[in-house]
Amino acid sequence: MKWFFLTMKGTGARPFIKVLVRIVIVCGMVILPISAETGYTQGWMGAPDWLLARMDTSYLPDFYIPRNLTDGQEDIPTVASYITNGNNFLAGGSYAEANRAFESAITLSPNSFDAWIGRGYALEGLNRYQSAEESFNKAISLSQTREHAWAAYAGKGRVLAELQQYEGAASAYNTAIMLLVDTHTGITDDLVHLYVSLAQAEEKIGNIEGASAAIREAERLNGTVSSQNSKFSSLLQPGSSV
Repeated sequence: MKWFFLTMKGTGARPFIKVLVRIVIVCGMVILPISAETGYTQGWMGAPDWLLARMDTSYLPDFYIPRNLTDGQEDIPTVASYITNGNNFLAGGSYAEANRAFESAITLSPNSFDAWIGRGYALEGLNRYQSAEESFNKAISLSQTREHAWAAYAGKGRVLAELQQYEGAASAYNTAIMLLVDTHTGITDDLVHLYVSLAQAEEKIGNIEGASAAIREAERLNGTVSSQNSKFSSLLQPGSSV
């Protein structure tokens, strides 16, 4: 045996020894039981921490990366986590990050209503109104309840108004109002805002009667027209033409 090792040393067999050590290490980890106990890795092959602390990890094959030798276990992203992150970004005004999160959710689930409407909100915040309209239209096609659909139509109305397509905006607002009323959720600020937005669109296309009717309904629901919409106050005054 001594002759064998002397011979190997004389022939420069260091690569052979490294390969042998690697085989021993890997085989040792394979025969160890997979364990979630304290002191063991949580990878698909268990190995005691004291062994990992003493080994040269460069010997390990690429397919084995113990989790406790990394910076920590990372959660696998899901559709729900992407949507949650997107909504959080929206709330913070980080529209580009929100858009990326919702697009990641769409990649995982192309028929997710929440992902598409969230993408619409994000693109609206980025002033990318045509792309936002496409997202809202997709959300409309995926909506299965009135509670879902009215919000997508409201978003479509807003971006069409920004694109100065006021007839389309008025149509979208009218549909959103109808759907929201049908939900029987009671009087809400959302409904008031929809009527005010409808009045603005109707006024842009010269339909003063329609604008007046919408703003009167907003006043009825809210009790008063907000100061930011005071330009419609003349439509509510006695003696107005409508």
